[in-house]
Amino acid sequence: MCAQNRASNEAIVLFNGMREAGPNPNKVRMIELLCACSTIGALDLGKWVETHALERGLQHDVYVVSELIDMYAKCGSLDDALRVFESMPRKNEVSWNAMISALAFHGQALEALSLFRHMSKDNGTVQPNDITFIGVLSACVHAGLVDEGRQLFESMKLSFGLVPKVKHILAWLIF
Repeated sequence: MCAQNRASNEAIVLFNGMREAGPNPNKVRMIELLCACSTIGALDLGKWVETHALERGLQHDVYVVSELIDMYAKCGSLDDALRVFESMPRKNEVSWNAMISALAFHGQALEALSLFRHMSKDNGTVQPNDITFIGVLSACVHAGLVDEGRQLFESMKLSFGLVPKVKHILAWLIF
């Protein structure tokens, strides 16, 4: 789970100490640090972590890369989030959801919906889940896309076999 507030600062201090002392942090520590960077907006450190991940051969680890997408988006660098997402050879629901949510968060509703459609048609390898629909419904809410939102809400159960939860219903009630 992502470190929060004071723990985020402590995680960064610890990581800097590890970096200076020489031991290479493992994948789990890198994910924790990226999460800490996103919590406090430490974009420069997040970029360093990306470089470090590349040096360690983790550019294909879907969880590290998904956390990079989330960190870049939360630190305001949507272009970097898109760059990282597009460079992924394999994507899972975590990476798709991170990018769809990032686009929705940054007011790019049409792009988020386009990505959702692409995800749904991506050879059936990754299916939308509850989190995916929170992202696309949020995009519709923020862009005032009532008809699109209604269709997506209805498709949760009809097309994807998902039962709407409270978060989905609340997003829908905003319309």
